[in-house]
Amino acid sequence: MAQAGAGPVPGGLHGFAPALTSFVGRASEVDEVAALLGQYRLLTVTGPGGVGKTRLAAEVARRVAGRFADGVWLVELATVPEPALVPSAVAVALGVPQAPGMSIVDSLAGVLARQQLLLVIDNCEHVLTAVAELCGALRLAVAAASPRPERTGELAGEPGPPARGRRRGQPRPCHGP
Repeated sequence: MAQAGAGPVPGGLHGFAPALTSFVGRASEVDEVAALLGQYRLLTVTGPGGVGKTRLAAEVARRVAGRFADGVWLVELATVPEPALVPSAVAVALGVPQAPGMSIVDSLAGVLARQQLLLVIDNCEHVLTAVAELCGALRLAVAAASPRPERTGELAGEPGPPARGRRRGQPRPCHGP
């Protein structure tokens, strides 16, 4: 993990459990999400509980980790009880301390402005507005997993047309680069 005050440790996967089983039958979805991450800054993977959104995001993270010099980071928000705690949860996961005289969001933005990383946010449906606001402030690549289907611009905090023609559990682009 990161040293105090240093920010994220460069390269690799951070916060992801090792894959203990093979990932069979979803190669096309992994390919699609990996390709979309080259085109969009923010993606959501939606579908009902248990379809494998988190596992899909983890497989994509493994596939694309080499594209991000400062690594791919998982932030699990299932245990974050209220929206106001989202920035702190992200800062803790990344090892970014709050700078004196700055908000935690400004501290994150200051450190991450110098970083090239992918942030994978899992279980964010109960704090969606706070995640959208933070993503807008940070301006980095984000993949989010949520059981709740969202409008394509909703997580990014920008209007967008409803996504149509996608199967459940498939990614949808939320925001351009």
